[in-house]
Amino acid sequence: MFEHFTDRARKVMALANQEAQRFNHKYIDTEHILLGLIKEGSGVSATILKNRGVDIKTLRIEVVKWVEIKPDRVTMGKLPQTQGAKKVIEYAIDEARSFNHNYVGTEHILLGLLREDEGIAAQVLMNLGLQIEQVRGEVLKLEGKEDTLTEREPRTWEGKREKKLLIQRKGKVSMNRDEQYLKLLSVFHYVVGGLAAFFACIPIIHLSIGIAILVGAIDDAPGFAGVLLVMIAMVAILIGWTLAVCIIVAGRCLAKRKRYMFCLVMAAISCIFMPFGTVLGVFTIIVLMRPSVEELFESNKSALWA
Repeated sequence: MFEHFTDRARKVMALANQEAQRFNHKYIDTEHILLGLIKEGSGVSATILKNRGVDIKTLRIEVVKWVEIKPDRVTMGKLPQTQGAKKVIEYAIDEARSFNHNYVGTEHILLGLLREDEGIAAQVLMNLGLQIEQVRGEVLKLEGKEDTLTEREPRTWEGKREKKLLIQRKGKVSMNRDEQYLKLLSVFHYVVGGLAAFFACIPIIHLSIGIAILVGAIDDAPGFAGVLLVMIAMVAILIGWTLAVCIIVAGRCLAKRKRYMFCLVMAAISCIFMPFGTVLGVFTIIVLMRPSVEELFESNKSALWA
């Protein structure tokens, strides 16, 4: 149970056992854990109590007032824990996880004591004006100073949760990288789309010549040549502008992570426009074929329909 506890947190639990024996109790309860926390006196929890204006000596006196000394002697050794003490440990582990800490320190035990509000420890702490949200705030403040705190001896948190957190972190890094790739590709799509639109205007020259032939401005030119030039020019302009608009739209879709198949098809079509379109199309296809990129498009699609 204590494999993820820091050395000081383990010491607190050992001291709690001693405090219970000192009062001739046959169990370890929340008040004994608090007494152990006070007796340890040099962990992060001690810093937090000091920052919140809680005097350690006064706190100890208040706890002792609640504790009844039993007349019978108890057998020495490790004492069992009450349900309240077990809950404190469970809450401490839960608090450590909520902070993404890979260890359980004295600060987490203090938070666990406050969460078990039916215990004597919580009653004493709250009577002295200590609130759980205040303690959480102090833990966050001390995050930037953790290198100077000798208690911090991180231990590897094994198990499925740690693996899951590691996978999530790697996934976030991968997603950020993929998003950057998609944004960069979208910019290049805008550039190539603009170039395609520019080159699509070149057939306007042929269109002008064809119209000139049809109106008789050019002598000795057969009429069918004018019709042919006009038709070819108009088709070329229409196709060129259509492709230019589609490439630009594909760029916008890449940035917004929408219409995955449309982006993939346009990447293949872009390969026709050598050399810039070919390079852009190949790189776009490579990025879009990444499983993590497909997941980005799918997650965005799910969010839109949610």
